Amino acid sequence: MGAKIPPLEESEGVTLPKATEEDFLAALGDASSRRILLTLDTSAQPVHDLVVALNLPQSTVYHKLHELQRMGLVTIQSVTITSDGKRLELFRSLLESVRIEMIGGKLIVKVRYRNLAAERLGQMWEAMRKEVKR
Repeated sequence: MGAKIPPLEESEGVTLPKATEEDFLAALGDASSRRILLTLDTSAQPVHDLVVALNLPQSTVYHKLHELQRMGLVTIQSVTITSDGKRLELFRSLLESVRIEMIGGKLIVKVRYRNLAAERLGQMWEAMRKEVKR
């Protein structure tokens, strides 16, 4: 039998309200939504890249992204303009970590949200450091 996982401390995450918890568990139960969340965990991606990487129809990716945005699990991290003048939205998961516990016959979902502003600041700082070294 595996080691017992210690419960999260209150400072380690946010306990989701019951209604949000049900939506969240449903999203994790949906294979397409789960695959999108996992792909957007490491970097921001445009819809086209998600379509290719996950081999899903574009309409499905847009539909799932809108559901995940409505739930506050995904956001548009940045918008760029391509060389041919098209607007390109880069989506990113807002989840840093997720913990689901079963305690006293109840499921408790705790999430830690990603601090995208801090990540972006770190990326900008690193780019400036590289530029100065040249």
